[in-house]
Amino acid sequence: MTYQTINPTTGKLIKTYPDISNQSLEIALVNAHKAFETNWRHRPIAERSQIISATAAESQQRLKAAWSSSISLHGRPLNFHSEVSRTVDLAVSCQNWGSANSLMRS
Repeated sequence: MTYQTINPTTGKLIKTYPDISNQSLEIALVNAHKAFETNWRHRPIAERSQIISATAAESQQRLKAAWSSSISLHGRPLNFHSEVSRTVDLAVSCQNWGSANSLMRS
């Protein structure tokens, strides 16, 4: 089964994605788990916090462009802006929590 992205405003097909086999999905999950176990998990909390902070800052810079693009290309509702904002806010909160906890462990 393929997956399609359809603009809900116009009903036009935007893109079709091929189905993923169980084997391909399993490989992707194994690779993600391996990356966590061999890399991310062993980084100091302060370093992970910096990465999340940089990601949140980049997301904030791109927020308006993503919002405008999503409305025009995908027919996203206006509340999409607030959904993305909440996601960025969550990343910042996690970064702040990580920073506070890394200081307590030092």
